[in-house]
Amino acid sequence: MRLKMLRMATVLVVFRDGEYLSRKEMLTGRIIWDQHLSSAWRTRNRDKARKTAEKYGGTLRLFNPIIWEVKRL
Repeated sequence: MRLKMLRMATVLVVFRDGEYLSRKEMLTGRIIWDQHLSSAWRTRNRDKARKTAEKYGGTLRLFNPIIWEVKRL
């Protein structure tokens, strides 16, 4: 059961130049990159993550916020 919970908590994040994609500002449309993993944009949708990484020139990483572990795909 615990392994399943860990697996379900794992998300995809976009990484580039030592920072993680954080958000897009609503008023300016500016993309915000942040070195803090806690503010990273997260998704479990692989297709959406892949398209987002390609759009912004980043690479995908797996992130588990429970054990605070990041792995390359």
